[in-house]
Amino acid sequence: MLVAAVSAVPLSAGNADYFPLQVGNQWVYQTTSRWFSGTSKVVSIPGMKMIDGTNYFIVEGLEPQAIYMRSNEETGVLYAYDERSGGEAQYAAFATPAGSSYRTMADPCNATALVRGRDAKVTVPAGAFMGVMHVEYPAANCADAGLGEDYFAPYVGLVKRTGITIAGPVAMELTYARIGGVTVLTRPEVSFSMSLDKMVYDINGIPMMNARMTLRSTLPQAFPLVWPSGQRFDLVIRNERGSEVARWSDGQGFTQAFSTEKFGPGERNYAVQMALQDAQNKRLPAGRYVAEGYLATQGELKPFLARAGFEIIPEAEPAQP
Repeated sequence: MLVAAVSAVPLSAGNADYFPLQVGNQWVYQTTSRWFSGTSKVVSIPGMKMIDGTNYFIVEGLEPQAIYMRSNEETGVLYAYDERSGGEAQYAAFATPAGSSYRTMADPCNATALVRGRDAKVTVPAGAFMGVMHVEYPAANCADAGLGEDYFAPYVGLVKRTGITIAGPVAMELTYARIGGVTVLTRPEVSFSMSLDKMVYDINGIPMMNARMTLRSTLPQAFPLVWPSGQRFDLVIRNERGSEVARWSDGQGFTQAFSTEKFGPGERNYAVQMALQDAQNKRLPAGRYVAEGYLATQGELKPFLARAGFEIIPEAEPAQP
């Protein structure tokens, strides 16, 4: 689901999840300052780690080093394991009343955080958010360093952070988020991707590949797709040397009608089922391959092209009697 803007209903402080911890969650931020713009930061949760009998989520990208986090749903406290002390410390206390402060280890230069409120309205590249928790960090313990403000949206997480540097304020704003494998927040963008049903195919018989190419746009205006024929897509298989060994369109007929259509905003999928065999109908040998899918738009340039790797394994040995 693509969402350009989110309106969150304010929840009780103890129930709102202001930092969703789940393996697979991802957040992408754009970092800007007076001196530069366009730098990206990717925050992700690739897995979990057991430390002293406690399970922590591995959070990468938020700090220079991976940090280990867990949350207490009853108290609304977000903890992080502090390797310096060998124990956990409070990263954020989301149930803290507005106007009150809590201790934090979010940055070495900031020991406390002040909750300004939970009704802030924040607009970032990923959309407009309401019911946002606004946290302010009082004067840092370091000169020209530390955190300035954080903005947490319920069930989304950190949507904006400002920091203090010797070069002036730096802002980190959310441009994309994938949470719980379902909710996707994104700035206006266009993408083309490809998915395969397997990473490894057995060479027994002639294996079939099921692939899906997806064209997605959240741009506010539609854009043209120019088709020189009735063919809309193609799928090419290349071996480890990059040589073409199979093509989905071989032997198929298409009308020669030239056409133009408008696409977007929205999503369109192109599904392909293809036998993993060459032009002589011989199955492809065991080895590593790349599937290259693209839209058959006009011109030599392929503006919508995606690749995915896979492997064909040798035929299994028959069981010995």
